[in-house]
Amino acid sequence: MARICPNCKNKLGVFDYYFCSNCGETLSVDQLNTDASFKKVINFVPPKRKGAEFVNNLKPVFQQVSHVINLKLILAVLLALIAIGFPTYVLIEKFQLGKGLNLKRDVSDSIDLTGIGASQNSLKLSLNLKSHVFGTDKIAEYIPYDIDLYVEGQDLHKLGELLSESDPYYTDLVNSLQKDFGVHFAIFAKETEGQINWGLVLIPLDSTGEVNLDISEYSWLKAARVEGAYVISNNETMLLSVNEAKAKISRNLQMHPKYILSKNALPKSGQFYILALTPKGKEFVSQLDKSIKAPDLFRNVVNSYSKSNLDDVVVF
Repeated sequence: MARICPNCKNKLGVFDYYFCSNCGETLSVDQLNTDASFKKVINFVPPKRKGAEFVNNLKPVFQQVSHVINLKLILAVLLALIAIGFPTYVLIEKFQLGKGLNLKRDVSDSIDLTGIGASQNSLKLSLNLKSHVFGTDKIAEYIPYDIDLYVEGQDLHKLGELLSESDPYYTDLVNSLQKDFGVHFAIFAKETEGQINWGLVLIPLDSTGEVNLDISEYSWLKAARVEGAYVISNNETMLLSVNEAKAKISRNLQMHPKYILSKNALPKSGQFYILALTPKGKEFVSQLDKSIKAPDLFRNVVNSYSKSNLDDVVVF
């Protein structure tokens, strides 16, 4: 029997339990829909998409493959680290790349030089010279790879004064260098066929202009401009080596593992940086210690380095 709302005369539906959904009228007892359920359960099953079941079946396979790949990747990285690190460690330990040079220095290399104040990798001397950060002006790129000894400093003017004091014959050359060049310099040496050949790298004050470097009075010296620097040497072949090193036709000191390790281990700045790349380089310094004719200040540097038994030091 149809139920009619007494107020709006609207036909009541199964969902009109106690009130008329049209006007809100409260229904009388005889019009209540007490047999109807207050909820209706609808089962909704979405239609299956084409291929979805196939993809779902593959998910466990993908997870297993991903796990295997990640495991293999981790193992590959570990093996690569072992393959690179172990031979490197063996080479450093076997050849040592110079005492006092590798990153793990022996305590036995620390020598107490009474009155000199030398530490494990530095010589504290009262030189009264200018200090600087080593490696500026990319100066190591001018230095050939196969040298025996390398020295870098930042007080060319003071060095020139010492040279003039020890031998006045070089006064004109020193005056010329002090006028046209900055204070940063590098000296390198190499023994070839029993002769010690050396070179001096200088940075001009005006890097864009030419410097009239007159060394005609010193017939045994050779000089050449190499990009932004000038090089003076006692051997013309050394000048060619510098040019090739800077042009990267051949390797330069910047690529030398012993130089790299030394720069990482030692203080970054000081008055002098001395590095013997071979036993010959240390012999050169020892020979200077015995034969040099210079003021005590310069002899102090040479003598202190020789007694330190180190390959590389920074002088403060």
